[in-house]
Amino acid sequence: MVTAFGTMAIFLYPLFNQILQLSSQEFGLWCGISIQQTAQVIATSFQNGSVSGEVATVSKLARVIFLAPTIIAIGFTSVQWQASAEKFSWRKLPIPWFILLFLAVSSINTWLTIPENIKTIFSSLNVFLLAVATAAMGLETSFAKIKQSGLKPFYLAGLCWLFLSVISLVLIRVFAFNQV
Repeated sequence: MVTAFGTMAIFLYPLFNQILQLSSQEFGLWCGISIQQTAQVIATSFQNGSVSGEVATVSKLARVIFLAPTIIAIGFTSVQWQASAEKFSWRKLPIPWFILLFLAVSSINTWLTIPENIKTIFSSLNVFLLAVATAAMGLETSFAKIKQSGLKPFYLAGLCWLFLSVISLVLIRVFAFNQV
C-alpha cells in the first residue's frame, strides 16, 4: 500500500502543486517530508525543476539520517519500560540490527577513503540485493491475499497517506518559508 500511494503521489503532487501554486522550495520540501520512498520523492519533485528536486532530496535524506537514532532511542526506551527485575541484554534490544550496520558503514565511508573499485563492487551488490528483496516481496504478494485482507488496509494506508500529505503541507505553509 505504501508503494501504491507513493506511486500515486508521483502523478498527483504535481497536479496539486499547480492548484496550490507552491514555490519550488515548498514543493520540494513537501515531497521530501511526505512521500515515503526515496525514488518516488525524486521522481515527483524533479517534475517541478531542479530546485524542487534538490530540496526534496536533502529533506528526504535528512529524514533517513534521523531514522537510525530515532529507532535506537525507541529501542532503548522500550527496554527500560520492561520489568525492572530483568537484566539489560543487547540481544533483547528491539531494534533492527541493520540500522547499526548502516551507521557503521556510513561512518567508515565518512572517515576513510574507500577505493572506487570497492565502492563499485558494493554498489553492484546493493542493486542485486535490492532486486532480490523486491522479487521476494513480489513472490509473497498475491491478489488472493490482498482480497482476503479486505479493504481495511487500503483505507488505513490511504488515510495515513492523506494525513501525512495534508499535515506536512499545512506545516510548510505555516512555518517553513514565511520567515523570509
